[in-house]
This record gives sequence, C-alpha cells and structure tokens, in this order.
Amino acid sequence: MSVDLIGIEGKVAIVTGGGRGAGRGIAIQLARAGARVAVCDLRSEPAEAVAQELRALGVCALGLVSDVRDANSIEEMVERVGNELGPVRILVNNVGNYGAHGPTPATGIEGPSLTASMSAAAIDAMRKSIPLGELCTPESLGDCVLMLVSRLARFVTGQTVMCDGGVSLTTQRAGVAVAERERQALGN
Repeated sequence: MSVDLIGIEGKVAIVTGGGRGAGRGIAIQLARAGARVAVCDLRSEPAEAVAQELRALGVCALGLVSDVRDANSIEEMVERVGNELGPVRILVNNVGNYGAHGPTPATGIEGPSLTASMSAAAIDAMRKSIPLGELCTPESLGDCVLMLVSRLARFVTGQTVMCDGGVSLTTQRAGVAVAERERQALGN
C-alpha cells in the first residue's frame, strides 16, 4: 500500500524569486514531491531555466516574469498560472535581498551571493559556528518549505520556523563572537 504523506502531488505552487538560490531549491523540492510549479522571477532567463529543470523531473512547470512589487504584475501572474497550471494552492513568497543585513547560515546558502559578500575565512567561521556543521543549502530551505506545505503540517499555523542548523540556539555563532569582541573593545 502506498501513502502520499506529503499530500501535494498535482497541487499548483507559485515560487517567487524562483530563478536562483533559495527559490530554485524550493521549486525543485516542490517539484520532486509532485507539485506543478510556476517559477517566477524578475528575469525570464533564470525563471525559464529552472522551469526546464523541473520539466525534466517530469512535472508541469511554467517559467514567467513577475515583479511582486507591482500589484498588476501579481494579478497577471496568478491569472496566468491559474489558466495554465490550475488553481494555486501553494504560494512561496521568496523575494527580497539582505538589505542592511549580511548573509546568515540560512540566507547565505553556499552560492554566489555568499562568496561575493564574505571571505573564505568568514564563511568557514560561520560553518564552524553551526551545530550541524554545515551551511544551509537551497534544497535544505526547500525541504523546510515542503514540510510546511505538506499535509503533515496541516495543523501548524502562526509559527516562526528556524531553518538554521541550530545556530539560533547557541551563542557560539560567528556574529555573536564578533559583537562580543566589539563590546569588549568599547569597554562595555
């Protein structure tokens, strides 16, 4: 007897910011679980490239351009996805940037944005400060999203889920050590 524990096979998902990084990892994990995925990005090339990857996994996928800062663009995106893939049941709003914050073990997946913003020594210090001993990958973030959209989490609501390898539970993380050294240097 086969049981679909995840419960998203055939459901339609939209992943914004899906053309690279965490969004790509999330889209891949949703597709592996059988979801029909719309990969939305500001640029058509990365959105279509990820959609091609998903189609190679044997699922229906659509790559499209959308700017979630524009209400009209959002409406057009949802309408097109509904027309081409079916009613949307999963929405992953994965957009934005670090803003004033530097990459963290969760946002600083081992990719171009991390290596462009941090030295190899800083990345190594970050890795060593994580109790699981590794940086979060796009697929790890996808696993977390997959868990939350699955039927297994159907009674979970209003929660903050930390997908950080345990780093939020320790004071040994790299950022805390730097802040402590700065505090001591100021004589506080």
